[in-house]
Amino acid sequence: MLPSLHGTGRLTAAPEIRRIEGKTPVCRISLAFNARRRTEDGSWEDADTCFLTGKLFGHAAENAATLTKGTEIVVTGRLHTVQWTAEDGSPRSALELLVDSVGTTVRNPGRPEPVGLGAEAEHPF
Repeated sequence: MLPSLHGTGRLTAAPEIRRIEGKTPVCRISLAFNARRRTEDGSWEDADTCFLTGKLFGHAAENAATLTKGTEIVVTGRLHTVQWTAEDGSPRSALELLVDSVGTTVRNPGRPEPVGLGAEAEHPF
């Protein structure tokens, strides 16, 4: 059983889509996950960052290809190791995320109030 990952991250590049043998769509996404912490002055700063490459297949790949660089997403998937031989003959490996589900978040950091409510409306949360 492969280890699973559930997290919120951002796309670091536009998704890349291709087809296996001209049929099955495969989408490659580049992800960044980071922790945030509050500083002594009350502001937020980014802490450690983890970068992963993810792959989606089929209908999910076609949907993910519509996302754009910088989009905040929620992702669930399984980690596995990809191995290859570099041009110099040395063995290489990397972790890759086989994405089971992906979706955009409902956060909208540029808007101070909920969509559809005026500034005078009481915040529903």
